[in-house]
Amino acid sequence: MKRLRKIMELDYNQKGQATTEFAIMGAVVIMLLAYLATQGFLYSSRQSLEMYAFRKALEISRKEEKGVTLMVLRDVFAPSFFAGLSRNRLQASASVEYNPKVIWEPKESDPQDISRIQLIQINDKMIREGEFFEVPPMKTKVITSDMTPEQRNDASIVWENSPMPAIDEQVDGSSVGPKIYSFKSTVNILEDKQGKKVRKKLETVDRIPMSIVFDNATKIKESYNTTKILPDGTEISFRDTEVFPDTIPKSVNLILNETVRRERDVWTPH
Repeated sequence: MKRLRKIMELDYNQKGQATTEFAIMGAVVIMLLAYLATQGFLYSSRQSLEMYAFRKALEISRKEEKGVTLMVLRDVFAPSFFAGLSRNRLQASASVEYNPKVIWEPKESDPQDISRIQLIQINDKMIREGEFFEVPPMKTKVITSDMTPEQRNDASIVWENSPMPAIDEQVDGSSVGPKIYSFKSTVNILEDKQGKKVRKKLETVDRIPMSIVFDNATKIKESYNTTKILPDGTEISFRDTEVFPDTIPKSVNLILNETVRRERDVWTPH
């Protein structure tokens, strides 16, 4: 009798262990499937954003008859195994030349008379309404090694796109403050004689600071102190570049306050 009892206990223990292992394996498989679904969603969203950026840059270039550099930043909410909604920042950029064979001589008195414009779009509202941040150009006077003394004296002042080394950068010590993410999930159940209604609501309220940083006059001048080789093999070095600091855009800090809600109603009859 004792032997039979030991055999039964051993059998129960083996079944319990197998059930536990099966439950753990099932949980791991579900987590992997959720991860793959999230990554697939993000990949598809990233590809769509890149195609949108190129199409929009091409459209604007044809309309303005200028080259266009467009940068688009967009937050997407992917399904998450743990949080329900997971915010992910996607970024895409496109650069289109209108007519590279046209020799453009910008007017010194008109800062908008440049061959290329820089545009930025941030999130769905600007994308949906077709709004853009246009980056102001800066004024420079460039002298190269192949110029004669007369040409150096008569070198013209030109308007160029402002160098923008960082966008959406979280600068340490910034007065804008930290990112703040808050997540709330509620379930309301209404039941009567006919059935049960379950309403699930997910809500995120986010405060997202971001910085758009521009190079200062010293860094811009250093970037011109390089040597370039033209297609015909001619070597040109830049020197005595003059940058006008009052035309360089100032770095800016932005704060995005966003609220996103998702609701779902399920009715089950008795």
